[in-house]
Amino acid sequence: MSKKPTLVFAVLLFAVIGYTALSVSSVVAAGPTSATGAGTLTILGELRNFAFTASTNKGITKGQAQLNNRDQDAIDHLDIDCMKVVGNKAVISGVITKSNSGQEGNTGVFSVEDNGEGNHAASDRLSLVFFYPPQYAGTLCTFFNPGDFPTSEIEGGNIQVH
Repeated sequence: MSKKPTLVFAVLLFAVIGYTALSVSSVVAAGPTSATGAGTLTILGELRNFAFTASTNKGITKGQAQLNNRDQDAIDHLDIDCMKVVGNKAVISGVITKSNSGQEGNTGVFSVEDNGEGNHAASDRLSLVFFYPPQYAGTLCTFFNPGDFPTSEIEGGNIQVH
């Protein structure tokens, strides 16, 4: 039996799979997306509270985030202007409009992971907020992928990525 038909079939199969994957990701990226969450987590012994909501529709992202490090009494509020959703994860960024930690005017970025609902689902995850200069407003999330930031399991609350 000739190996040529098998090779042609394999190449054709990979081409179809690749085209299908590109088509599906384009359709998913074209629709509205959203991410919401609120809860608590402890990082290096410091209790933190978070709440956020972000939605993108027709290329415009809007939302709010409030991040509190209770041990340091640090509070940062972001006006969300950028969100990148990949599956059950999202990178979210925005301009810090209120801060008692000296970050006002800068841009903050963080990552979230929605691991489903119910008793058998893994815990949802959240990263720390990373701060960048103001010139990255509106585009900061596009420079990163969700896996670029280390995340921690939230202890209470819920994160949803749609």
